[in-house]
Amino acid sequence: MTELELLELLKSATEGVDANFQFWIFSSIAVLMAFYFAAGKIGGYVKWTTISLYMTSAILFLSRMFESGTRSIISCCKPKGRGIDPDRF
Repeated sequence: MTELELLELLKSATEGVDANFQFWIFSSIAVLMAFYFAAGKIGGYVKWTTISLYMTSAILFLSRMFESGTRSIISCCKPKGRGIDPDRF
């Protein structure tokens, strides 16, 4: 890969991580606001369903961010078959 292709790949991975992080922050604020304004009106079942869905989405968003970052590191640090062994990750 040329240096330009590596920079484009790094930019693409960074944009993907940034988009996932922004969506995760948005969903976090939405959950916090919902519980702040409707804490007394939300029943136990709805409350725990919302918490479990939020935790699932948070784990998925964070795993996507780590996976995207790892992919960019592996792609940028492995020139012409040398460098980091992708099986280690």
